[in-house]
Amino acid sequence: MNIQFLTAEDAFAEIARLEQEREEGVVVNIAEKMWCGCGAGDAYHEKVRAEYGAPVFHGVYRPEMTDIIFPGDLCIAEVSRKPKMTGHQVFRAAWEYLTGRGVPVNIQGSDFILFDLSMKQPLKIGSYGATWTDNKMFETTIHFSINADRDIIERIRREKPEMIRGELGSYGVTADELWEAVKTTML
Repeated sequence: MNIQFLTAEDAFAEIARLEQEREEGVVVNIAEKMWCGCGAGDAYHEKVRAEYGAPVFHGVYRPEMTDIIFPGDLCIAEVSRKPKMTGHQVFRAAWEYLTGRGVPVNIQGSDFILFDLSMKQPLKIGSYGATWTDNKMFETTIHFSINADRDIIERIRREKPEMIRGELGSYGVTADELWEAVKTTML
């Protein structure tokens, strides 16, 4: 499968092109700046989002679905002609890698959770979504939170997050090394 590393806006354009041309491919973005992902609807406080200059990637997920990507986060999008288990496979590889390093993580459906006993509650450090596009292509998007700013998340989002965001960076994990651990699931 063709894998491309692109900046945020170039990644958005390439995902749209793959879907339009009905081509298969993988787009990887190690975020160079903050950007936002959302489904249909008005998911963000636009004035606040504009303060940060965060572009928006519009996916075909549930209305009001939102995600805020911070610099250094790992984002992967796969476009394919048929459904795949990519999200689950990437999460499994990430789980094996991170638990091997002693990071207390687990998978709960399409969420990747940090279960550090020193914290009052579990923290969301990743998620994936998979759905059919309008062009009958199957799109899977995956996000691992390496960095997070909860104050910015609270300011930008219209709806309250279902879970509090954590970050793998506090455990010394980088997007580059996490990509190295999961990339074989994409080949």
